[in-house]
Amino acid sequence: MKNQHFFLLIILFAAFACADNEDNEPAIDPLIGTWSIEGIEQDGQTFDVKEEPCIQDSKLIVDEGNLTLNISAPAESGTATCQTEILSSGWENDNGTYYTIENNDRQPANFSFSENNTRLRITIKAGNTPLTLLFRK
Repeated sequence: MKNQHFFLLIILFAAFACADNEDNEPAIDPLIGTWSIEGIEQDGQTFDVKEEPCIQDSKLIVDEGNLTLNISAPAESGTATCQTEILSSGWENDNGTYYTIENNDRQPANFSFSENNTRLRITIKAGNTPLTLLFRK
């Protein structure tokens, strides 16, 4: 009977020890990961780009402290040749507000999540025109 109590005590101790370790692990920021482009919004219209040559290859890759945006587009209208531009910067999450960091300059980032953090909207300026890129993780 004493052995049963001893084994039960060990099982309970192990269960509580595992639960405590889970509570101490830092939460992974929802921005971290690889995001694939799905659409572009401009002037109130949304364009699905999942099947568009070159554009469908655009990705946002985010790791701890760095983000890299690989934007692909056709080099010329009607051609299959792709042109890629890579934009990189640092980033941080300050109590739920995201910032990009370039040359020690911290600017608010226009990021918003939806669908349980599996979709991401990023609003940027293309010249003077706002453009929203829609991504899925």
